[in-house]
Amino acid sequence: MELSARLTAILRTVVEAFLTDESPVSSGEIALLCGLGLSPATIRGEFRTLTSLGYLRQGHTSGGRIPTEKAYRTYLLLFGSESTLSTSELNAELRIRIAKLDALIADLGVILDNVRSNPAFALLAGDAPDDVTAARRIIKRLEGTSDPKLLPGHTVDS
Repeated sequence: MELSARLTAILRTVVEAFLTDESPVSSGEIALLCGLGLSPATIRGEFRTLTSLGYLRQGHTSGGRIPTEKAYRTYLLLFGSESTLSTSELNAELRIRIAKLDALIADLGVILDNVRSNPAFALLAGDAPDDVTAARRIIKRLEGTSDPKLLPGHTVDS
């Protein structure tokens, strides 16, 4: 599906706002920044569309939106030529930011594991269905056991 001009403008604004602040972007913020004269409620509706198309994700119900890899790729295709950075520099920046997010999610898994004394799994939106199936197998296998491999610093293979 090709994005409408309005969805493209909103996506562009979300990506640029996220790259600036590195924090989830709210509908109110986008309403102010995008210059389309849309209300935050209308922006939220467009956020739902962009989320269902795989361009945005939302950490929790009332949280702001975060661009996905698909959003970054689309941004680079549509607007990369307007940037003062080269495509390779933009791609390098994208890889750095994705690595930071992956590291943050991994750290959160360790924190949850320590706080809850239970195994913690972090699967990203782009993870393969096989990864989800493997995590479910591990959880099922570990239910009701006190496996020494679950001690901090140990890994469990599927």
